[in-house]
Amino acid sequence: MGAVGILVQSKGKSMKEAFNAAVEEAIYDYGHDAYNGAINNCTFTKDVTKRYLEAEDKQLFIDEHELEVDKHEVHGVYLGGDDYLFIGVAPC
Repeated sequence: MGAVGILVQSKGKSMKEAFNAAVEEAIYDYGHDAYNGAINNCTFTKDVTKRYLEAEDKQLFIDEHELEVDKHEVHGVYLGGDDYLFIGVAPC
């Protein structure tokens, strides 16, 4: 099986709540298939907000960071307010 980079924005009162909301939405949209290429088949493993904020080029950070994430992993970024961004690699 393969893998696909994912980039998901979600809302919540905390990073954990936002991740859980993104997972629930993916289950609704894509079902429980273990190879659907969605965030619901990933585990949140790291907060990379500090590195994201220090990056001069945010899109370049996202593109390069996808290469650092292992399959089935998601790293999170706090964007402010109740907005979060999740960068990961999902099985497909």
